[in-house]
Amino acid sequence: MSRFTSRDQRHACGLLITGLVYGSIVDIVTPHRLMKILVVSTAAVIIASWVLIQSMTLSLIYPALYLLQETTCDLFAVHLMFYVSQNLHLSQSKRLSPIILSGISIGGMISGVGLGIGTLVLSLDNMLWFWVISLLSGALVVRYYHHKHGPSPFFHAKKKKGHYIADSLKNIQQGVSFTKRSPLLLSLCLTLFFTVIAYYTLKYLINLTFVTKVPGENTLAKVIGSVIAFNSIAGLLIQIFVTNRFFEKFGIRIVNLIFPLSMVASNAFFLLGLHIPTAFFGSFVRDTLMGAFRNPSYNLFFEALPPAMQGRSRSMTLMFVLPISLLCVGLLLHFMQQSETHLPITMIGVTATIFLFWFSVRTNKVYYDTLITTMSEATYLGKSDVSRLAKPTSAALDELTEDLQSDERHIVLYYAKRLMKFAPDEASPAILHALHSQPNRIKIELAELLVVDRPEELNNALWQCFDSSTEDEETCAILHLLMDVEDSKVLEKAASWIAHHETAYAEGIRLRILIHENPADPAVQQSLDSLFSESDPESIRVVLNILLRHRDVTPPGSILQQLMSPLEENVLSTLVLIRDIPDIFSDSALLPMLEQRMETASYKVKLAIVEFLASHKTAGANQLLYSIFQACL
Repeated sequence: MSRFTSRDQRHACGLLITGLVYGSIVDIVTPHRLMKILVVSTAAVIIASWVLIQSMTLSLIYPALYLLQETTCDLFAVHLMFYVSQNLHLSQSKRLSPIILSGISIGGMISGVGLGIGTLVLSLDNMLWFWVISLLSGALVVRYYHHKHGPSPFFHAKKKKGHYIADSLKNIQQGVSFTKRSPLLLSLCLTLFFTVIAYYTLKYLINLTFVTKVPGENTLAKVIGSVIAFNSIAGLLIQIFVTNRFFEKFGIRIVNLIFPLSMVASNAFFLLGLHIPTAFFGSFVRDTLMGAFRNPSYNLFFEALPPAMQGRSRSMTLMFVLPISLLCVGLLLHFMQQSETHLPITMIGVTATIFLFWFSVRTNKVYYDTLITTMSEATYLGKSDVSRLAKPTSAALDELTEDLQSDERHIVLYYAKRLMKFAPDEASPAILHALHSQPNRIKIELAELLVVDRPEELNNALWQCFDSSTEDEETCAILHLLMDVEDSKVLEKAASWIAHHETAYAEGIRLRILIHENPADPAVQQSLDSLFSESDPESIRVVLNILLRHRDVTPPGSILQQLMSPLEENVLSTLVLIRDIPDIFSDSALLPMLEQRMETASYKVKLAIVEFLASHKTAGANQLLYSIFQACL
């Protein structure tokens, strides 16, 4: 047990250091780039350790590697779910997070089998390369995906205001301050604290029961091996086939209580003296239900927090909660083992699970309040209702202009749109001034508001963005805007750019140049047919955006297939584009597609379908509208 306490102390210190570093940069660096940095850095440390192992005998290398494995496991688990939240919206996360997390179980099984087979061929030291290859393979997958699809769509980097180290320290300070202010984040931190204590006390009681109650080492090995195998397979099957259905049927708040209630039951049974059956049940709760229900629901709660604080909020668990809880549980178990009975440890477990359940209930209570607050802040952000003013006062204009300098993307866009609507004469200079201090992605969105007015300085601002852009999606968006404002250099620059790129975004620019030269050219329709034959929804999104810019180009008939696209944006764009096609309802596949889509569509898509049907006075459209109305009654 002293080794357990010492190991926990090292693990806690490792988490504290990595948590501080991670929390300082998580909202500055894009999630996919940070993922690559973490992977490559870990691989570099492993390679360096291998070199030291081969060149000299250092007894500290193996404990250091074990500490690296323990720390990076927690770090990657936290960053993985942050990465998922920045690439999927909440409804997608609820469906896919359990399946994504099941990859951890699958990876553990494969690594165990690979380690067993690999040691027959390679020495144990050289098996470190198996770890390195796995890490670098993951980095290549991330790089390939984002090279093809662009950066994480829901991540918007904080605006850098000073020195990099100063910004990093400020990030940590803001994370701590936000933890104190946010009831949801505080509840999540306390829930995690008691989860760690309950988990390790239960683990101790289970291991103690098996060691003392199961006779013989061979029998003990068979029992523990069977329990691990059963729990691993059961956990994987539940994560893939059950968890997402539970989220859909019962909601996140009910699913969040499954693990705490099971932990309360496990510790209560130990208190009643039912040791052997409770050890089996507790193992199932610890190894299966935690991964299947607790981890997905716990991570989904973070998505109710403001987008700009999600990275730092998650880093608080690495920075403070996990280190403190590990130190506490290590010290408690160290002192409690000196007792003649195991009742004190059992009572610690019971107490921890009661607090775990209580804070889980509290998390459920504050979840919706936090979600509503976050949504309302994204919808209305003004200190005064300036949107009601037909003629804004100078004070209101000053407020609008001042808030264009905000770090928050949705705040900047909100005030920019208010300015464009209520003070168009003052809007262009103010937005152009704000462009210089914002990251490229916000610059592009602000520039889209100015395309109609075409101020002289806009072209220069866009070319500055073009020169500093490192993402294909950003570069493509900038070139489209320069074409919209008919810049004199854009066609030459665009042709040069697409010559060195083979992504969907480059194909979109090539199509845009064809349309610019001659919209009636048969090559345009051939290019459209070719692009619509692609199965990649992101590639299709690029083409749909071009067609929305050039409504004089007739979309191909295959565009109807996009009504069934998994991307909501593609469905909405398709409904806009096909609205003006003559005799669109002559296609017999249209109404069945719309009817099928209504069954699984979001409220936004359903509303768009209803508006599309209402704009056509055909018998089929009216009949489908009537059936939709009947279903709502």
